Amino acid sequence: MPVGQINRFPASARAANLILTATSVGRLAGGDGGQASTQAYLRLLTSLANHGLTASSMIRLDHFTQSQGWLAARQKARAACFGMPAPLASTGIATPQERDCLLTVSGIALAEGEARLVAAGAEHNMPAIAAAVRGGPFLFISGILSDGKGSAQSQIEYCLRKIEDLLAMENLTPESLLRLDIFAESQEAVSRAVDVMRTRWPAASFVTGGGPGLFEQEGQIEINALALAGDTPKRIGANERWVAGGGLALSQSWELARGMPAPAMAEAFVELLQEEMKGMDLHPESLARLELRVPPEQVRVARTVQMVGARLDPQSRPAVVTWIADAPPAVRAIVDLPAQP
Repeated sequence: MPVGQINRFPASARAANLILTATSVGRLAGGDGGQASTQAYLRLLTSLANHGLTASSMIRLDHFTQSQGWLAARQKARAACFGMPAPLASTGIATPQERDCLLTVSGIALAEGEARLVAAGAEHNMPAIAAAVRGGPFLFISGILSDGKGSAQSQIEYCLRKIEDLLAMENLTPESLLRLDIFAESQEAVSRAVDVMRTRWPAASFVTGGGPGLFEQEGQIEINALALAGDTPKRIGANERWVAGGGLALSQSWELARGMPAPAMAEAFVELLQEEMKGMDLHPESLARLELRVPPEQVRVARTVQMVGARLDPQSRPAVVTWIADAPPAVRAIVDLPAQP
C-alpha cells in the first residue's frame, strides 16, 4: 500500500519486491549543496522507515541536479545517509531546476531481502557508488558516463561496451535488458544513441527514456540500465511500448507536443497513459510510479503534478517522479503486475 502523501500522491509505493519513491527535493540551504542533498536524502529515508525499512534497503538513487560542480558535497552527504561503500547504484545528471531547488532525488529500495554488489564502482571510474547491483530478479546498472574521447558514436559505443561487460558479470546479455535511460547534450543526441543501441543489439527488446542534460564533464553521454537477471521470464508488449518481468511492467517514454499550457499538458499526460494501460489490460490501481519529464517553460512543476492528479483515475495512487529538460514533455510508467498463479 502507498505510504505518506505528496498532494494526492503517495511518497512511495510498492511494486513487486521494490519500493519506488516519489521525487524528493533538496532546496537552497545557504548555498550548500551538501545540506540540500542531505535534506532530500532524509525525506527518502523517512519514506523507507514508513515501510519498516532502513537505509541499507536502498538499491538505486537517481539525481537531477542544478550542477555537478558540488558533486563531492553530494557524495559526502550520500555516504552519511546511506553508507559508503554500499551496494547502491546511482545516476546524476545536471538539468534545469526550479527557483531555489538544487536537486531532486528519487530512489528504489528492496522491500525484502538484501542487495548484492556485482561490480564495485572504482573499477569503472565511479568510486563513490557501485557500478552494478543485484536486487531480487533485477540488475541495476549505474549511469555510465562516456570517456569524452572520439566521435559521438564512439562515446555511445563506449557506454554500451561497459553495459555489456557488467551484464556479463551476471551471465546476462543485452537481451536481458528491460529499460535504459539515455542522457546527452540534446534530444537529437539521445535519439542517435537509441539508434546505435538498436543496431548494436538487434535481438534485444527494451524500453528507453531520458533526455538532454547539462554536461559539465568531458563525457557527452550517460546511460543507465535495468536488466532482468536469472531465469526470470520477460514479456514484450506490442511495438515494444512495454516490457514486463519480475513482477513489473515498464513503459516506453511517450512524448507529447511541446508548447501546450499546463492544463492541456496534464490532460494529455493522463489520456496517453490511460490509453496505453488499457491497451495492455493494466488496471489503474496497479500504477506504482508515474514519471513526468517537463519542459523548463512549465516552471511550476508541482502545479502540473497537481493537475495530473486531478485527472487520474481515483484508483491510481502512484509515486510521482518529475524532472525538467529542454525537450518535449514526456510520460512513462512502472506498473505492479499481479503474481502469476
